[in-house]
Amino acid sequence: MEEVADSQADEPARPDSDIPAEIVVIVPYGNVMLDVVFETSKETLRSARKANLPRPGQKAREGLNHPTLKQRLRVAYRADVDVLKKQSKYFNSLLGDTRFHEAKIVTAALKAMSLNNAQAAQLKPDELPWVRIEDDDDLSKSAGREVVFAELLRILHGVETSKTAKNSPTLPELCTMAILADRLDCTAAASGYVRNLRFKFPQAIFRAPKKDGDLPSFVNEEAIRQKILVSWYLDQPLRFQNGTRELIVYGSKRWDPYAEYDESQTASWWDLPDELESKQVVARFSFGARPLTNVQRRVAVSSGKHPKLHRVCSTSLSRSVHIPRSAVQIWV
Repeated sequence: MEEVADSQADEPARPDSDIPAEIVVIVPYGNVMLDVVFETSKETLRSARKANLPRPGQKAREGLNHPTLKQRLRVAYRADVDVLKKQSKYFNSLLGDTRFHEAKIVTAALKAMSLNNAQAAQLKPDELPWVRIEDDDDLSKSAGREVVFAELLRILHGVETSKTAKNSPTLPELCTMAILADRLDCTAAASGYVRNLRFKFPQAIFRAPKKDGDLPSFVNEEAIRQKILVSWYLDQPLRFQNGTRELIVYGSKRWDPYAEYDESQTASWWDLPDELESKQVVARFSFGARPLTNVQRRVAVSSGKHPKLHRVCSTSLSRSVHIPRSAVQIWV
């Protein structure tokens, strides 16, 4: 019985029939099907539908593609095992380490194809090994992740992407890509793609108070936070410098101890990873101890995750300190 169980475990996985899978061909010679199920919450779908509605006089917003707004969506991507393992440490373990069930399935299927002299390009999708991957919206709080996932796979394979410098993706789409790239451990390839895009990241918009005694408002805080997240994950030091400086100078509505909980502020950029959020708070309070016009300080940033990300990030500067291991610190 044990031998039968082992042999069945090594047989190539076939597509499940619970949800019909949309087939997306990344490369026609692909020898594996990445069977991805995207779970999206009702709240995220509601926000996505509202955001996609054009304002009066505006045209419908363009994106990487037209995403399918469903709570559960299944898409199968035809990709190349060797490319995935080379470009992504996540896929290198999932598809190459035979301690994982998925790697056993793929290894057995590729071995059978070799013995039968079968060419992957001549095989149909259901004749290839299928590897199931689950993806939810806990971090990105975005719908249409299946489109961004396909774009990321095209980047890894070095094939033509849907978006170029002349037809750039939106900032939320870049955010979703950065989160996916971090999860799949392939940020190096995604970083090169973003650099070639020459994407125009937003600058902080600061609106003067309407009444005497009111505080000025930080209009596009979410966009600045998204810029910080993308530049942090994808090793964009200058963008990271600008974004952290703007957030420190203008502050955040989340740092108000009397602010009410906002359900719309649950995406990962509203609580920046790797202790960035807490360091920004410390920097803000240190910054607020002096008048804006007299502040002279330097923020030194260094990351164990991105060893090359060691940059000065602030305004007029006089002192700095090197802080290792994913830290952002202010010294006044």
